[in-house]
Amino acid sequence: MAGDSGQWLRRLADCLDAVERGQIGSACPVVDHEIAGSAAAGDADDLAVWLVCRTKAERRLFADTEQARFTSALKQRMLAGGFSEAAVASLTVRATSREEVAAAGGRFAALR
Repeated sequence: MAGDSGQWLRRLADCLDAVERGQIGSACPVVDHEIAGSAAAGDADDLAVWLVCRTKAERRLFADTEQARFTSALKQRMLAGGFSEAAVASLTVRATSREEVAAAGGRFAALR
């Protein structure tokens, strides 16, 4: 699913922003995200998203209680936003926390 290199990044960022807004008020909110994968090369397949919670404890709570729902909502938004079923199926979603990112030495080291 090739195309304009920024197109898929923008669309996925918009989808993430919308799902994150819907999660405001959660005990374990996603406060940031990082998109990785082939979107920078213009490909919407094999994307990876890191969801960032504030603390390690909140990340654990998120993983136990909200990550599956968040991921499902994200994939629904992606389909509505023009991503192919193959691109949506290939999406990888992981969670971390600001604490874990800092302990790993920053975003570059932590979000690989």
